[in-house]
Amino acid sequence: MAVTLQQAKDHLRVLHDDQDVMILGLIEAAEDWMKSVGVAEENLGRPSVQQAALILIGHWFDAGSLVPDDGGQSAAAIPYATRLLIAPWRSVLI
Repeated sequence: MAVTLQQAKDHLRVLHDDQDVMILGLIEAAEDWMKSVGVAEENLGRPSVQQAALILIGHWFDAGSLVPDDGGQSAAAIPYATRLLIAPWRSVLI
């Protein structure tokens, strides 16, 4: 995994366990997205890739859903910082 559940919870400032399943799903979704844009599995543990994952997880967590109700302008958008942090580790351009 790019980040652990505890790293994600610390980043999100979540203290209780009642959202662990959702957060684990967001971690997996972030990793899937990174792999889909060319970040190799062996690079998921790099500090810049981990930070990118945390930013993306936080963005989706704050949005409350992976399904936007605004035509794709918020929840579906990938934060620019995420794109910048993974750029050196990608094999395709987005």
